[in-house]
Amino acid sequence: MLEENMDEADLTNANKLFDEFQQQMDKIFEDADLRPTNLKNEFS
Repeated sequence: MLEENMDEADLTNANKLFDEFQQQMDKIFEDADLRPTNLKNEFS
């Protein structure tokens, strides 16, 4: 399980998918004339 192997966890794919999500959210914010926010900073 992830909890047991936090130091060895490979989150590369999760990070890639989150970056893609961030890009989609940036577009939604821009289309609404809002300034995009860095969601990684908001969630951490």
